[in-house]
Amino acid sequence: MVPYAGRFDRVGETALVGWNASREATLAVHEGLPLMAASRSVTLLSAKARGEDDAVPTAELIEHLGKHGLTARMELIEARDRDIAEAMNAHAATLGADLIVMDAYGHSRLRETILGGTTQAMLRHMTVPTLMAH
Repeated sequence: MVPYAGRFDRVGETALVGWNASREATLAVHEGLPLMAASRSVTLLSAKARGEDDAVPTAELIEHLGKHGLTARMELIEARDRDIAEAMNAHAATLGADLIVMDAYGHSRLRETILGGTTQAMLRHMTVPTLMAH
């Protein structure tokens, strides 16, 4: 998906991957590999709830991306469900990312519709081209 406003001359040179180790996030990374093939950098962004100790496992993903010629690094942020989209857009701006790769509808669509969620927030407020997979 491409935001309704803006000009996007390049896509995939600097990629931001929303990573939570879910089936959907794994699919998004797999589907995004062709778009990230020429990436100079890939940042895996994972969110944890306040007070959570364990980070989402990323070592295997970093190794997997390395086998595809990509250099990836992990960043962990503290965020609640509703804040993740805002944090992803802020990180994308800070990194100069020109592509976001993420999962979509990790919760049921009904729950997302009623309570809101990262997918809905990103669809409303995306700032760079975004590949979503479900």
